[in-house]
Amino acid sequence: SQPRVSRHLRVLGDAGLVHRHAEGTSALFRLERSGELGRLTRAVLDACDTEDADVRRDRSRLDQIRLERRRQSDDFFRRHAAEWDLLRDHPANADIERALVDLVADRGRIDLLDLGTGTGRILELTGPHLRRGVGIDRSRDMLTIARDRLERRSLHNCEVRLGDIAALDLADGLFDMVVLHHVVHFLDEPDQA
Repeated sequence: SQPRVSRHLRVLGDAGLVHRHAEGTSALFRLERSGELGRLTRAVLDACDTEDADVRRDRSRLDQIRLERRRQSDDFFRRHAAEWDLLRDHPANADIERALVDLVADRGRIDLLDLGTGTGRILELTGPHLRRGVGIDRSRDMLTIARDRLERRSLHNCEVRLGDIAALDLADGLFDMVVLHHVVHFLDEPDQA
């Protein structure tokens, strides 16, 4: 039951084995992965019988929840792709964008990877300072807008690709900088990204 799960999670949190993060009316939990408690957590998980019926049922339910969450996220971005830049506009964003452009400009001609590129705003801003920019997003609607934006600005050194940022097929060392801007809170497992 939900109260039992909450109690177990509180006990695990009190023991330092999980971290709790409130997000609106939800609470997100993350396993401790570092230090002695992280090693203990990994040892306990490694000792679990993955063929146990309860473990299989729990894993199946988790997979269903993640699939539904991804479906909702995809639907959201499909409905709002055209006005995304207006939706994410807030006063601090201009400061963040300015600081990012300054950081990129100070580094000289670099290769930048923009994960969760959305409408390509980061590539649009940093593109003039880049040797190469690559944006990855899983929303075709967002990428259509991004491609148009980059073409209108003649940023031929930048490209966007369809892909899942949690399962990238890119070799290490290809990029000098990686950006995740307005992305992490949409991810099921941000630490993997």
